[in-house]
Amino acid sequence: MMRLLWFVLGIGAAIVHFDSSAKDTSALPIEAFASLPKVSQYKLSPQGSKYAYVANSKGELYLVIKDLNTGKLYPVTKTDNLNIKLNWFDWVDDSLLLLGVSYTEKEQHIRYTRTELLSYDLNSKNKKTKIVIRPGRNQHDAQFKDNVISMLSNDPEHVLLSIDLRKPNLPDVYKLNVKKAKLKRVKGYKSHVKSWIADRQGNVRMSYHVDDTHIYYRLFDLKTEKWRTVFEHEAFSKDQITVLGFDIDPHIFYIKAIHNDKSSIFKVDSSDPMLPRTLVSHDPDYDVGSYLFYSPVSGAVAKVSGSEYWDEDLKALQASVDQALPDAQNSIQDIDNRGNSYIVYSESKTDSGSYLLGNREKIQFNI
Repeated sequence: MMRLLWFVLGIGAAIVHFDSSAKDTSALPIEAFASLPKVSQYKLSPQGSKYAYVANSKGELYLVIKDLNTGKLYPVTKTDNLNIKLNWFDWVDDSLLLLGVSYTEKEQHIRYTRTELLSYDLNSKNKKTKIVIRPGRNQHDAQFKDNVISMLSNDPEHVLLSIDLRKPNLPDVYKLNVKKAKLKRVKGYKSHVKSWIADRQGNVRMSYHVDDTHIYYRLFDLKTEKWRTVFEHEAFSKDQITVLGFDIDPHIFYIKAIHNDKSSIFKVDSSDPMLPRTLVSHDPDYDVGSYLFYSPVSGAVAKVSGSEYWDEDLKALQASVDQALPDAQNSIQDIDNRGNSYIVYSESKTDSGSYLLGNREKIQFNI
């Protein structure tokens, strides 16, 4: 726990600014592409007034917030990326950042990993990261406390958290008020349950179970309002399926499964009891990734790993970015909820990687 306290408190008042731009247009040496990036993981706040990012300085990683209206930088925390690691971070609203961290503990010569859920409130007078989950006297001290299954984008105060506070290794789902650090249980654990999945409306819709080597998913059917087993397989089987998440239509969800000997992504329609699948991403030579990119405006899936945007607005935005940054590989990393501000990662033969802030209303890029 002392290592975690260093993570929470150790950054002090230091503020570090990093410039990710590459001005030289000549070809770069291969070392420039092999070295660790100075900055990464940019994430815009919902209204686009701020962004958070990770900065690398001599092996230490800093999580930093920048206010785009004032230009002020806020150091959130730092880690050595060895004993303590930053797992993820996301915005609850434009002033509240939530982050998950992992650290190692040692007990009777056995080392194991624990995770914690932390928050950073820009509106707080005492700006520092705070531990959100503190189990009560009669609650289990869960090993993993940062498993947020939904950020509840339409709720600026709450998130959905999967955590085993009642029965070890059998998580319930709670609605967590991040600022008040208060939990309300919304779904109780079931036999052999290991994790839960929520739909885009914030409803708990899927449970993942492991019974020895038998693995299965159960779905809450919107028509029958009952839970039913939808997929099951043995561990390491070629028939294994991974549920990736739901679309804005609560009947539609996406899975990763084997197709022609390669991992591929399918769309599944749960309104049909037969659960018909539609192939949406496949590469004959490689396994595709598992990422779903959602439109921040519509909330619908806009693309999946290995595909181009099928959302017309984002397809047009990608085309305009490619036109503005020719001869480069350009990837839209994040967009605010209004669809106005966005962050692009661009790299080319003359640029080992730059992050650019775009604004559709002003039609401009800032490096």
